[in-house]
Amino acid sequence: MYVIFILLTIMISCVAEFYLGSWRVMLPFVGNAVFYFTVAGSWKSGLFAAVAGGVLLDLAWGRTGFYTAAALVLWTFAARGWARRHLETPVVANLIPGAALPAFLALAAWGLQIISGFDRPIELDWMRCSELLLAGIFNAPALVITIILLDSVAGACGLDRFAQSFERHKREAEDV
Repeated sequence: MYVIFILLTIMISCVAEFYLGSWRVMLPFVGNAVFYFTVAGSWKSGLFAAVAGGVLLDLAWGRTGFYTAAALVLWTFAARGWARRHLETPVVANLIPGAALPAFLALAAWGLQIISGFDRPIELDWMRCSELLLAGIFNAPALVITIILLDSVAGACGLDRFAQSFERHKREAEDV
């Protein structure tokens, strides 16, 4: 059931991100979903969501390299690090990773393009930087809203929830 929930969420996020992206509105809904599944579930579910969502987005945009998937995999590790340190904080504290997500994904994809030498890297001009700044401002509350919405759906389906992840991660750390 959890895999179906992840796949449906990723598909809806990809469609929303692709639709808004065609109007140059950069809101990383897939990155928000990856953050949710990494913290609410495990790093494995976050990694699955990152690869599935990244590949779907790259195929939708017709990209030759899967840079979005690689950047989302890196975001999974960043989200896991955030969860280990800030899990007891209220949900509103997740405004910080929400604001950082667009710049993180853009810079990670840009760096991966430079390292691979396969594609011409994204040009980081003032227009792109201002778009990243605006995307960070608008994605900060979008991540919190995503957490609340996905938590309500997961609660209705009886799945792992973001709100309960602190107790679960604490028990996992004690078992090790």
